[in-house]
Amino acid sequence: MFKRIFFFISFFLIMGFSFSEDLNILILNSYHSGYKWSDDITKFLVDYNLKNDYNYFIEYMDTKHHYEDDFFVHLKEFFSEKYKNTKFDYIFSIDDNALKFLRVFGEDIFGNIPIIFCGVNNYKNIDFSELKNYYGIFEDIDMKNNLKLIKDMYSNLNSLYIINDNKSATGIILKEEILKEIEFFDFKEINFIENENFKDIFDFVKSIDKNSAIFLMVYFVDKQGKYMDPVEFSKRLASDSKVPVFVPWDFYLNTGVIGGKVLSGQSQAEEMIKIFENLRRQKELKEHLYQPHQKFIFDNYILNKFNINRKYLPSNYELINKSESFFIKYKYFIILNLIIFLILFLLIFYLRSRLLIKKKYIKKLKKQEEKLNASYEELEALNETLEESYNENETLLNNLKVLIDFSIHNFSNLDTFLKEVFTKMKFLMPEADNGGVLLFEEDKINIVEKSNYTDEMLENFDFNVEQFYNMSKVFIKEYDKPLIFSDSKDEIKVYKTMNISIRTEKKLYGVMIFDICSENMNFSNESIRFARYFNKIMFNYLTIMEKNKEIFDSYVDFSNKLAIIAESYDQEMANHIYRIGELAYFIAKKMDLNSDFCEKIKIFAPLHDIGKIFVDKNILTKKESLTTDEWEDMKKHTLYSSYLLSGNSNFKIAYNIALYHHEKFDGTGYPSGLLGNDIPIEAQIVSVVDVYDALRSKRSYKSDFSHEKTMEIIFKGDGRTSPNHFNPEILKVLKENSDEIKQLWFDL
Repeated sequence: MFKRIFFFISFFLIMGFSFSEDLNILILNSYHSGYKWSDDITKFLVDYNLKNDYNYFIEYMDTKHHYEDDFFVHLKEFFSEKYKNTKFDYIFSIDDNALKFLRVFGEDIFGNIPIIFCGVNNYKNIDFSELKNYYGIFEDIDMKNNLKLIKDMYSNLNSLYIINDNKSATGIILKEEILKEIEFFDFKEINFIENENFKDIFDFVKSIDKNSAIFLMVYFVDKQGKYMDPVEFSKRLASDSKVPVFVPWDFYLNTGVIGGKVLSGQSQAEEMIKIFENLRRQKELKEHLYQPHQKFIFDNYILNKFNINRKYLPSNYELINKSESFFIKYKYFIILNLIIFLILFLLIFYLRSRLLIKKKYIKKLKKQEEKLNASYEELEALNETLEESYNENETLLNNLKVLIDFSIHNFSNLDTFLKEVFTKMKFLMPEADNGGVLLFEEDKINIVEKSNYTDEMLENFDFNVEQFYNMSKVFIKEYDKPLIFSDSKDEIKVYKTMNISIRTEKKLYGVMIFDICSENMNFSNESIRFARYFNKIMFNYLTIMEKNKEIFDSYVDFSNKLAIIAESYDQEMANHIYRIGELAYFIAKKMDLNSDFCEKIKIFAPLHDIGKIFVDKNILTKKESLTTDEWEDMKKHTLYSSYLLSGNSNFKIAYNIALYHHEKFDGTGYPSGLLGNDIPIEAQIVSVVDVYDALRSKRSYKSDFSHEKTMEIIFKGDGRTSPNHFNPEILKVLKENSDEIKQLWFDL
């Protein structure tokens, strides 16, 4: 028992003694959604309820449009049925009709519960001493100070036009109130505009005398019974009027009116909340009615429009739409120019840095060229050693196979590996509701795997990638406010997240995320240990993958050097293997082949004649025509190449190029006499560019041909070469891109 008590005390201490009671609160609105006065009040009350996690319900009586004799009876029946199983603790009542309804039917429907009201004009006819549970703020317009304001600002005023709706209960009460105050002011002429059509009012104010003023109270319904939103009415009125329009409510502001001493919907809501909180503490209050807070607010733009001297304004006024300083007015323009300047500065700095880097790399390349020449000499010495003994060649062949197998050992698809790790982690972490695997690729985030999230949710969420670079390998974060993942159909709240970095010592690849969507759930110690265990597995896997990549690159580099040995009995032959890779890549791209496939063709095309390291050097360098036996020995270089490159799927493209690049489309090639598309496409491409470059290049047994002559031989034939030897689609690409190929070969 003591352990349980200690647990609950500790829990509430951790939560900072913050908890919310399960209260049901009804917000009863006299009017409809879209009426700005009551919308401001409702929004403030809703925000308050959301902040305190109270259960709230909103009802709109819509009495601007419906006020028949039996309407309240129908509402009573509706609310009684709707809320027969709901017990409310408090009711917030907005404006007269809601309070009137509650006084008549409230206790029958909701019971004897506290009712907090605001916006009530007809409060003087209500005996609140009999309404023990009713507390609120009345809506009493300060007619006296508004009339005094108009009089002070316009001492030579000829006419004051008061626009008021004499059909609504509010309009009738307001007229009674202003008539009581008008008699204390010496206005030359006072005209009430009421019971008119909206259009007639707008037409009338266009032509009134400039030494006049308008005081707009309420005008919801016109002579024909048409309703207009008060904010829209105020905009139309101020737009058409040639004289200033004074108002007593803040929802009229920013519509072109000048202002006045105004009532604020939000201030009424704030007073309601004060009463509510006092009731929560004291259960019962001595006072039932409270004075509304009003203040003078004016539109600075409209004051300037009508050239009104500020000395006529009361001392304690507020301004909206104040004049802005030069910086405030043009701050976005200034900021934009500063950004452009900064970008240009950074660009200049970047270009200068790149220039310095370029110079640095030129020096570095010269040093590498020297090292390459030294490596070339070493490789030539190695070639001489290879020629000394067939047994040594066999040993080298076996070593190369081991090297190939080792360099790609366990080199599998990273996405598949991470999906497998994520699946196992999800199984071992039952408290995690959602999760995903994110890989960082330059400025993009690649979603490899996800659980219970949609792609839209993850794409809409703004991940701060920078945080993952500095976090520990396994990092758990708790949120004061839940993170929201949402899409067009649903949203998910996340209270705790476990981030598991996917990284090595060299690079951060991404992050594996597991989320808890229950506020009181935590990650277990077992789950944390599993996370650390799998983090080490991913670290080791990626480290091995990086080292395998390094080995793979080293092998390709070494193979290229062997290819140079095979081709480099003169400088032109050495250049040949480099050009083959670039030309083959160009053709493959123009054929819209897969980008990765094109890159591999570029990497492996230079290895097409690597088997020549096993062909007699005298045959390779012979200037005269080869004998039949010598030619048969030369043709074996494709088989030697296949021995070097066989046994590993990662070098399948290199294997196909080396073995089949002398096959011909018409079936007359070697070593297998393959026909048409039985020849791998990569070998077909290298076959064409190999012939093209051989014709363009000067060899010991032939002179070089021009691009035009070479194209003529390929497309028309010359006795040895025939267009039937090549894939027509490749020839089409070669022909369509003739000028580019000519320039590319020249540049290479």
